[in-house]
Amino acid sequence: MVLRQLANILSANIRAEDIICRYGGEEFLIVIPGADSESVCMMAERLRFKVENAGFTFADHTIPVTVSLGVSLRPDPGTDTVEKMVSAADKALYHAKETGRNRVVVLFSGIRDR
Repeated sequence: MVLRQLANILSANIRAEDIICRYGGEEFLIVIPGADSESVCMMAERLRFKVENAGFTFADHTIPVTVSLGVSLRPDPGTDTVEKMVSAADKALYHAKETGRNRVVVLFSGIRDR
């Protein structure tokens, strides 16, 4: 039930041209074509905030839910493969989880916090 509510929040807060899919057990992948790095970072933070403040419910109980987001930015569209981009996002995600959760971490020429 929580994953469904999360998917609804994510879907409602991305652009029509963006692609969202469930990538793993509790992981989602969002592809944001044509967006600049600032827009992508702002979207990730907005999604994090929306989820944190959503008030998930199950069996008449409110469940606090937060998300950690790993963002992979593409410095040169002609050089990175899909596999490299997903791997970088995955590394950023795990860095976010290891350094406190409920945060956005961006990987762009090395890991840096956002």
